[in-house]
Amino acid sequence: MRRLIIAVILLFLIGPLAADDGLVVISSIHSTIKKGAIIRSTQTIELQSGESLKLLSSAGGIIQVQGPYSGAIAFESKASDSSVLESVSELVKNSKSTDFTLAIFRNSSVTTPTYRPDIWGIDIRRSGKFCLRRNLPIHLWWPQALPGDSITLRDTTNSLSIEMEWPDRKKYTPWPEKLPVNDGVIYSVKNNEASLFSEFKLQLLPTDLEDNMEQIAWMSDHDCKKQAIRLLGTIVNESQ
Repeated sequence: MRRLIIAVILLFLIGPLAADDGLVVISSIHSTIKKGAIIRSTQTIELQSGESLKLLSSAGGIIQVQGPYSGAIAFESKASDSSVLESVSELVKNSKSTDFTLAIFRNSSVTTPTYRPDIWGIDIRRSGKFCLRRNLPIHLWWPQALPGDSITLRDTTNSLSIEMEWPDRKKYTPWPEKLPVNDGVIYSVKNNEASLFSEFKLQLLPTDLEDNMEQIAWMSDHDCKKQAIRLLGTIVNESQ
């Protein structure tokens, strides 16, 4: 009886943690396993010749399985909330097949940041929400900028604005130091010559989101799905 009680306690403690463990299907050539599905560590997979799966683990690892194959899939995982896998799953389900095929970001300038400003910057061509990391400098992203272009950047909540000239032959430029960056505030940007106008809201990621998977899930849940997909695309492309 005592052993049974201990076994039940262990099942109660371990079961929920194990249930969170899984792989998200990034791409699938299979009749029933669809893109965005979650495959658990205890699940048996059957792949025929010509079938294949590309899978993403909670640790951000990519696993490719080619048929013929039968059995469970061993993978590296990390302790995480099940909501992370579920958020990434929904993101993948609603993505296009080409979303994870990203052009490699290149810039020969010595001032090129060590992260991708097209992911962690603000695309001033479009309105919406942009999620930014607190430990990174903020950049404005405008790949179609022409020599001599200038913009007016305005804090619509506090009625503060600044005019700035866009640097020649640059796709991005640092956020102006004289304009404060405020979480949850709506900004506008315009360039009359280029007929450019957009409004965007900034959202700063919590500081305790250290790995890419947690950041992808958080951005997806906070309406920054385009950035989340591009960050996920870097993981997929780096594995190739």
